[in-house]
Amino acid sequence: MRFEDNPTFKLDELQLDEGNYRFHAARDQQDCISKIHSSGDSSNFGNLMDSIADDDLGEDLLVYRDKAAKKNIVLDGNRRLAALKVLHDPNLAPTDALRKKAVALTKKHKLDFSAIRAQVSTDRDLILKTVYERHAAGSGKSRINWDALAASRFRYENTEYDDGQAWQATALVFAVEEKDPSVSDFISSGKYSHDVFRRVVSAAVKEGVLEPSIFSENNKRLAKSSKSKLKKALDTGRKLIHILEEGELTLSRGKGKGLYADAGNVSKVLKDHFPSSKKATKNGKKKAVAKKGKKIDTGEDVKKIRESADLIDALNALTSKKLGLLYRSLVELPVRKHAGLLQIGAWAFYEVLGRQLGNSNARDFPTYFEAKIDNFTRSGPNRKELKISIGYINDHGNCVKHGRSLITKNADDLMQHFQNLEEFTIHLLKELKSKQ
Repeated sequence: MRFEDNPTFKLDELQLDEGNYRFHAARDQQDCISKIHSSGDSSNFGNLMDSIADDDLGEDLLVYRDKAAKKNIVLDGNRRLAALKVLHDPNLAPTDALRKKAVALTKKHKLDFSAIRAQVSTDRDLILKTVYERHAAGSGKSRINWDALAASRFRYENTEYDDGQAWQATALVFAVEEKDPSVSDFISSGKYSHDVFRRVVSAAVKEGVLEPSIFSENNKRLAKSSKSKLKKALDTGRKLIHILEEGELTLSRGKGKGLYADAGNVSKVLKDHFPSSKKATKNGKKKAVAKKGKKIDTGEDVKKIRESADLIDALNALTSKKLGLLYRSLVELPVRKHAGLLQIGAWAFYEVLGRQLGNSNARDFPTYFEAKIDNFTRSGPNRKELKISIGYINDHGNCVKHGRSLITKNADDLMQHFQNLEEFTIHLLKELKSKQ
């Protein structure tokens, strides 16, 4: 068994984790309760109090026994423990309504605060491994998904990077929060969407609003830069957070004043706020200044297939990671340097997608997808373009795979065809998700 020590505790023997991944940092135990209440839908805290009073805590808490500090710190189950502490002492309630609710529940139910079950270890890494499996391993593996910020924070702080370049948004939001603690309340609230912020940061890098060099790929942190460059990045990060605070971008379609945070709307909002930023190339690289005796770098050699945040979200929702890994390679490899690999990779992506959807061995994927394209759109011209793009990927992939000497040296057209298929591909991925 992973945890051989499975004791019970009195309530006052257990401490909330002041570095909880839902809110990053709290001043003390009371602040922990307040931040847990404010993160997500505040009604959930009251519902949790009802559930605990009616039943119990449910799954055992995970407790790290810190011998040096002589503390028993709960690393998983903080929301439940916070609700239990409020039931035990209503004066800890973050709102008057919850205080009254706690008083009413304790009058109605007989609650035992002296025998709280927990799985315990002095090995912090062992507990964090279990926390990861429960909450942050990714769609299809996590048993109880955290919100995007909590999961990203856990992966970031424990170097479990499985979410592409999402670490850049996590690194930036933490650095801004450390520099300007005034943003903490918003970041800890249910109004902050880390999914939206990730899309904004990704677009800001590509649009030249944020310099790519500010992020260090080696240690997945902000790079050690000059004070002026770091200050500029943090100031920009604060402005990007302000965009979310104002509700200008959202994941709710057609609700409120905010625009849905797809690639087009994110780009539009960035241009409104940063009109002076210059997008030198499609991948965010700036053109090099010409120097005597040296060739001008125009960025042509580093063109890449445009990364789609919506498509990544659809891939992350799948149980299998195979398609996600293929897509990650497709958007990271330059189309001029790796044209042959990209043509084969694009072919493999749609071949695998077709097979997972149920395509039989007897049909190639363009034939299989024709009927799905017809159902997806009734627009003649658009339908034709989608079929041309699917055919292009199939034909060029097959040529590279089976031709004796034929290999493409330029995959520029692939960028356009892949972008043309984006909405259709997301539609297929959602269909695949519904079958899992």
